[in-house]
Amino acid sequence: MSSKVINNRFSSGAMAMQFDVGQSIMNGYTISLAMSVRSNGSDTLFLSLRNSPSSTSKWISKPYWRSIPFDAENRPNTIHITNIYISKTDQQQQYIMVDILRDPGSEFKTTSRYIIGPFSSSGGSWTAQTLPFEVKEGTYQSCIGRVSSAYFGSIYTASAVKGAPQLSYMPLFNLTGSAAPMPTRLPLPNRTLATAIASARYDDQNSPWTNTVGTPLLTNPVFAGTNTLVALMHSKIITIFGKNASNVVYYTSGHVDKLADPQSWSVPVPILRGIKHISSFINLKDGGNTVFAAGGSKIQKLTQATNTDSKLWRAQSIMLEAAPETKPISFNLYTTTINLKGEDRLSLSGLDITLTTKTHTPVYINYLYYILSTVPVNVTVNPSGEVIIIQATNSIFGDTITARVGNNEHTINPMASLFEKLAKLSDKYLLKKAEIRTNVKAGGVIGKSKTDSLISSELPHKELKSTADSIKLLTEAYNKHQSQESSLRMIAPVTSNMVVSQGSTTFGPGDAIAIAAGDLFNWLKRGIEKVIEVVKNAATGLWEFTIKIGNNVYHAILDTIEAVVRAIEWVFDKIKTGIEKLIRFIKFLFHIETAKDSFDEYMDTSKPPSGKATDPTKHQNSGSQMIAGHFRNQADRITIQSRMPEASVVQSLVDDMIKAMQSQGMVFTQTYNQLKTLAKDFLDLSLADILKHLTDILIEAVLGTTKVIVDAMLDALYRLADAVVNVLDTKIHIPIISDILNAIGVPDISFLDLFT
Repeated sequence: MSSKVINNRFSSGAMAMQFDVGQSIMNGYTISLAMSVRSNGSDTLFLSLRNSPSSTSKWISKPYWRSIPFDAENRPNTIHITNIYISKTDQQQQYIMVDILRDPGSEFKTTSRYIIGPFSSSGGSWTAQTLPFEVKEGTYQSCIGRVSSAYFGSIYTASAVKGAPQLSYMPLFNLTGSAAPMPTRLPLPNRTLATAIASARYDDQNSPWTNTVGTPLLTNPVFAGTNTLVALMHSKIITIFGKNASNVVYYTSGHVDKLADPQSWSVPVPILRGIKHISSFINLKDGGNTVFAAGGSKIQKLTQATNTDSKLWRAQSIMLEAAPETKPISFNLYTTTINLKGEDRLSLSGLDITLTTKTHTPVYINYLYYILSTVPVNVTVNPSGEVIIIQATNSIFGDTITARVGNNEHTINPMASLFEKLAKLSDKYLLKKAEIRTNVKAGGVIGKSKTDSLISSELPHKELKSTADSIKLLTEAYNKHQSQESSLRMIAPVTSNMVVSQGSTTFGPGDAIAIAAGDLFNWLKRGIEKVIEVVKNAATGLWEFTIKIGNNVYHAILDTIEAVVRAIEWVFDKIKTGIEKLIRFIKFLFHIETAKDSFDEYMDTSKPPSGKATDPTKHQNSGSQMIAGHFRNQADRITIQSRMPEASVVQSLVDDMIKAMQSQGMVFTQTYNQLKTLAKDFLDLSLADILKHLTDILIEAVLGTTKVIVDAMLDALYRLADAVVNVLDTKIHIPIISDILNAIGVPDISFLDLFT
C-alpha cells in the first residue's frame, strides 16, 4: 500500500516508519490511513482518508496519499515521527494526532504532540497541543477515545513522571476559550502504573471525572508485564487482546453490562506466543475475532468462529508471492472435488455453484484464493465440470462446506472419511495394531510400504483402554451432532453465546471453570502440563472435554462435529501420539508409481459423436488429479533451465505449426488463432517469453481437449523438420511439478516431455 507513493515521490532509500489505520462508525465505517516516510533522515506525513469500506478492492492496491508537510512554528531541523493516532470522523471533520521528537539529536528523546487538520481553512495543518505531562519516546502509551456527549475526540496518555504513575484524558480542543484544554487525571488503585492502555467505544452516558479511581476487573497470571492492549466492541461485547512480557498474546471477552463481575468474563487464555507485534479487528458481519501477529520472521492471521459456541480458532500463515524458482513448501490440506453432472451423467460446465461455510475459511477454489463464510460465494464450474476446493490445515480439522446449484444443496464434510477411519480405533485391539507409513516422499509413497506403530508398544493396558473409550465417546458425539446438523440446517439459523463466561451454569456444574472448546484447545497448544478426560454428562446428556491445569479444572462442551474432531487430537496427545503421527495415519498418500498412469488415463478419453461420449472424470478423485491440477495452475510460471535455441528456429517452428494446424482441417481453431497472435508478437517478446507463450498454448490445447485431437497435434509436430522439433527439447522447470519429480529422482523435463 505504501510502495507506489514512496517510489514515485522519493529517491532510493526511503521507507515507511509508522503506519496507522482507523475506521469510523460515525461516518459510514469509512477507512482512513496514515503513515510516515523517512527519507534523508527526516519524516514526511502521508494521509489517505475516508476510503470506502464496501469497495476496498478499488483503492487498497493504490490508495490516494496526500502529503502533509510540517508547517508549525519552531520546526526541528529534522522531523522524526514516533506515533500516529487517527480520531473518529465527525461532521466530515477528520483529525489526526502525531507525536514527534522535539530534538531527534538529543539523548533525552522528549516528545511534542500535534493535531493535524488535513482540511484546515486557516492556513497551517499542524497545530501544537500541550501534553498533560512530559513524556519520552518509549516510556508512555496513548490512545484515542471520546467521552459521552463530547463534541470532539480526546486522547488518553499513561506514563510515569519521576517514578509517579500518571494516567490522563485530554480533549483535542478547548471549546470555552483559547487556552490549552485541561487534562482529567485518572489515578489507578494503589497508584498502580498502567503499562498498556486501550479504549473501546461504548456510550454509557457517563464521563470520567478528575481523580476518579479506576475499578479492577480481572486478575490473571497471563496479564503479567502486559505492554500491548487492543480493545474491541461489537454488539455490547467487549473483547480484549493483550501481549505480555513473555511475548504471549492472550484474549478475554465479556458483556459490557456485567464487566464488574469477574465470573461473567471468559477465561483469559493465551492464543499465540513468540509474538512481537499484534493488530486485531472484529468482523462486522458475524462478530468474528481476527488477529494479525508478527514474530519470529513470520506473519500469521488467527481467526475465531466467535459466532459459534465452540469458538474454534484457525491459524493461517501470511505468504508473499514467490518467484518461480523458489522451492515450494509442503503442507497438509483437504482437497474437495465437486463434479457437476447432467441427467445423462456427463459433466456440466459453465454453471455457477454457490458455496458457504459457517465460519471464515480461507481456501483456493480452482486455484484462486477465496474466503468462504456465511456470505455466499459464486464460482463458475471449470470446463471439466469440476470445482476443486483446497483447504490448508495444520491439524486434522477442516471446515464443512455447503454447495448449492439452483435448488439442489449438498453438505460436504471433508473430515468424514478420516473420522470414519479414526472411529474404528475405539476397538482397543485395532488401536494397538494401527500403523503409519514411514517412506513418504513428496506427498506419496514409492515402492514397498514401510510402516511404524501409531501408538507406543509400551503403552499400559489401562491407558490403551482409556484412549479407546474416549474415541468411542467422541464417535457417539460426532454421529449425534452430524445427524442433528443435517436435520436442523434447513430449519433455522444457528444461534450461540458470543461469550462463554467462567461462571456459566449452561456449561456444567461444580467447581469446574467453563471455557469455550476453541479457547481451551488453542491454550493446550502452548505446551502446558495437563490431565485430560472425555466424559458424557449423565445429567445433561452433553459430551464434555475436561482438563486439569495446575489446581484448576476446566470443562468445554463438545457441541459440534468440528469441536469433536479437535478433541480427538488431544486424546492422542495424551498418550504421546502427536498430531504429526495422527495426520500421517489418516492422510491420503499419493502413489507415485500411478501418477503418470492416472494422468494418462485422464488424457486418453476421446470425444466420439454426441450420445456416445464418456465421462473423463469417472475414475478420477482429488488425489489422482493432483498432477493435472498443478499442471494447469503453474503453466504460466515455467522457467527455462537449459540453453535456448536460436530465435529464428523458434519462429520457424511457430510458422510450421500454423501450417500444420491448417492441414488438419482446423480441428483446433483456438490453438491456430493463438499461434497466429504469437507470430505477430515476435518482435515485442523475449525468446524466453516466446517459449513460455508457446508452451501455454500447447498446454491449453492438451488439457482442454482429448487424445484424438492431441494425437493430431503431435502428428503434425512429428512431420516437422528435426531441427525445429529440437526446440521443444529445451529443459524447463515447472514449479511444484518439477520439485515433486526431482524429489523422487526424476530430472527436469523438456517441453516435449509434456506432450509425450
